[in-house]
Amino acid sequence: MPKPNSPPPQISLRLYFDEWSRCLSSMYQRDSLYRFGRFDSCGPQWSDLKTAIRAKTMVSEPEKAKELLESTHYALNLGSDPANSPTAGGDLGAEGEAGLGRRGLMAVNRVKLELRAEAWTGTQKMMQRGN
Repeated sequence: MPKPNSPPPQISLRLYFDEWSRCLSSMYQRDSLYRFGRFDSCGPQWSDLKTAIRAKTMVSEPEKAKELLESTHYALNLGSDPANSPTAGGDLGAEGEAGLGRRGLMAVNRVKLELRAEAWTGTQKMMQRGN
């Protein structure tokens, strides 16, 4: 039984909303289509968001709220490590990139894409010169 004076657990709806919105993003859907041949329905992420909202409203029953959150797709499959999330911005690359956070990883991945594009353009120019 919870203590009567204990504060309710902090429930971050933002975490679940972010996971759901990343799943809906065009880049993730494109990757899903490429990898699996179909778009992702994002059902588990949507269900997690609804569960988190339900848990947040359970102010008088913090233990039940905690149990609800522990049963989410996020808690069971992804946890708090963004490296496990299929929607958290692509590969982490070298170990040094792992501590950059989401914005830092997005910047690193953007630079990688730009470098790949430059390499491709350079290859095309070399091929045109050879013909």
